[in-house]
Amino acid sequence: MPQSVPNGLPSWAYNIPDKVQAPRAEATGPVHLAGSTKVYDAAEVANSANPPDWFPNEHGAAPRIVKDETGTTKMACGSCHLMSGQGHPESADIAGLPAEYIVRQMSYFKKRGAER
Repeated sequence: MPQSVPNGLPSWAYNIPDKVQAPRAEATGPVHLAGSTKVYDAAEVANSANPPDWFPNEHGAAPRIVKDETGTTKMACGSCHLMSGQGHPESADIAGLPAEYIVRQMSYFKKRGAER
């Protein structure tokens, strides 16, 4: 995450955190989400390797990689793009994209990671 706006670009395009952050209490116990009947423990909600599925009846079964049931410790796709593929405001909606597109993008990511 950038700590300053690079090269005079518009500040609205960058989420620069305040230098002083307010203290934050660690979330514990059960977590409820409005409109969902699911309840997860705060540690489950914070686990980006196996994100919670708040609305499982709104979409088909997620592939193993989306929930990261592969045994790796990387961030699962569903952490950013949600279990439904609808994404957060800061991440793309991927629901309904052709499988070929997803495979191609993952190939690019893998290749780019190997170059680093």
